Amino acid sequence: MTQTWKKYLRSRGQLYSSDALLSIIIFLFVLTVISTVNQQLQSQSLEEISDYRFSQRTIRVAEMLFSSGGNPLYWETLSNRSTVTRVGLSSVPGEVSADKWNAFLDWNATDYADLAEHLGIDDVNFYITISDENKTIISYAGISPVDKNQVSSVLIPVVFNSIPAVASVQVYQG
Repeated sequence: MTQTWKKYLRSRGQLYSSDALLSIIIFLFVLTVISTVNQQLQSQSLEEISDYRFSQRTIRVAEMLFSSGGNPLYWETLSNRSTVTRVGLSSVPGEVSADKWNAFLDWNATDYADLAEHLGIDDVNFYITISDENKTIISYAGISPVDKNQVSSVLIPVVFNSIPAVASVQVYQG
């Protein structure tokens, strides 16, 4: 081989090594970007799943309260609340029984934690309001979620004391 040819091959080798170095840098950059985006998407997905489960709990509580009378059906007359397996506020679905609501308010005032446990949400707090057509709160139970981050709400049309009303069930991290 001639001297020129050897020089040419040596310079091409340096060129190929700089190409390889540039390729590695680009590959690592792309890999870093993909990894970061993947972590953000996974984090967002987990957050959305958590929010979905949280809202499902709120819906379950709202349905339990406003679509059934509870178990036993006349739980509001019992002096021993430990026998209550399901709390319900309706004698007729969608119509809030005044007796059941008053018993619910009493239970809320005397043993909030026990009531939350019977609602199946003993690890979170709740706030339930009944408002008239003008959005004026007629009655409420629970602890208001002032300045809370994760609040899930469900609105349900009901009849309360023979007037159309809206029940709001809010469940939130305490």
